[in-house]
Amino acid sequence: MKELSFRIGGITRSRRRELRRRARPASAAARTWAWLLAGGAALYGIGLVLPGLEAIITNRPRADLHGERFVGKRVVLVRDVSGSMRELAVQANLKEQVEKLEAAGMTLYKTDGAPGFGVSDANSSNNLLRQIEKAMRQYPDLDTIYAFSDFETTPDAYWASDEAGYSRLARLLAERGVRLYLGTVKYPPPAELAVIARSSGGNLIK
Repeated sequence: MKELSFRIGGITRSRRRELRRRARPASAAARTWAWLLAGGAALYGIGLVLPGLEAIITNRPRADLHGERFVGKRVVLVRDVSGSMRELAVQANLKEQVEKLEAAGMTLYKTDGAPGFGVSDANSSNNLLRQIEKAMRQYPDLDTIYAFSDFETTPDAYWASDEAGYSRLARLLAERGVRLYLGTVKYPPPAELAVIARSSGGNLIK
C-alpha cells in the first residue's frame, strides 16, 4: 500500500514537473506579447495625449492657428486673390497667421495666388490645383501648403472642380509627402477638398 502511494505520488509529482516545463515557453511567449501590447497601448496613448508628438520627433516647427495645430517647416502660401479677399479684416487675419508661422520658425514662400480655388485639370489655367502644381515645381523641398480663401464660389471656370482634379491633387500630395492646410475666413471648403487635406496630415483652419 505504501509502495502504491509512493508510485502514485511520484507519478503525480513527475507529471506536475513535466507540465510546468511545457508551460514555461507558453508563459514566456505570453509575457512577451503582454509587454508588446502594453508598449503599443502606451505609445497609442501618448499619441492621443500629445498630438504634437510627430512634430517633436521630426523636429518640425508647429504653431497654433485659431485653436488648430499647424505643423510644417517649408510652407508655401497659396492665396485666393479674388475681390472678396481684399477686405482689410481678411488681410489682417492672414497677416497675423503668417507672423505666427514665421515666429514658430517656419520658412514661408508665396505664389501669385489664384482668383478661384477650383480643383480641376480641365476647366482653368489658374485655380488651386494649378497653383499647387506650380509651387511643387518652384519649391521642390516644400513640405506644407497653406491654401487661404473665403471659399465664396462663383460660376467662373477657376472655381470649377471635378473628380479627376481631386484625384490628381490627392495623388500629388501623397507622392511628395506634402501636407495641405485649408484656411477659410467665411465659407467651409468643399467636403472633398477637406477630406484630402486631412488625409494628407493637414487640417482646416477656421
